[in-house]
Amino acid sequence: MQPNFDLTTALLDSWDRQAEIIHRIALLINPGIAGQKSSEDGMSLFQQLVHTHMVRCFWLRRYSAEDRERLGPFPEHLLEAAGTQAELDEIRTYLAQSAQAVREATARRLAEPEADSPYDHPILFLQHMIWHEGYHFALIHLALRNAGHEPTEEWEEANVWSQWRTETW
Repeated sequence: MQPNFDLTTALLDSWDRQAEIIHRIALLINPGIAGQKSSEDGMSLFQQLVHTHMVRCFWLRRYSAEDRERLGPFPEHLLEAAGTQAELDEIRTYLAQSAQAVREATARRLAEPEADSPYDHPILFLQHMIWHEGYHFALIHLALRNAGHEPTEEWEEANVWSQWRTETW
């Protein structure tokens, strides 16, 4: 049975599920592997998380300045950080906050679209965020594999793929 979602609720739910997936893969990163990269010239696992928050902040500033401002200043000190446990906890907190800000900005723009946006429609803003984060999810997954910490198929089913379905296979 499918839930009775209106389009706005379904779109925001899609973002929430995606943000939860990012949160869950971020929990697999520990200080011992935070410096691992998906490729020699790539970003470390920790920097992938920082970059995700940074991109959310950048596009929020252009899309909904008031939502960006509520996040406070960007944590510049994390740009060069190594990924200690305290730094991992900190970026996870920032990711939760920026995920909520993206959600709120999208909800407001869906309810009352404004013309001053780099996007033709609020759905395109949300799709940009989801596609960007899916790209970084894949890089994080590859870096975890390179570190010998690749998530199992069971983990993926429980923490990624089942997030999109209401039933278990």
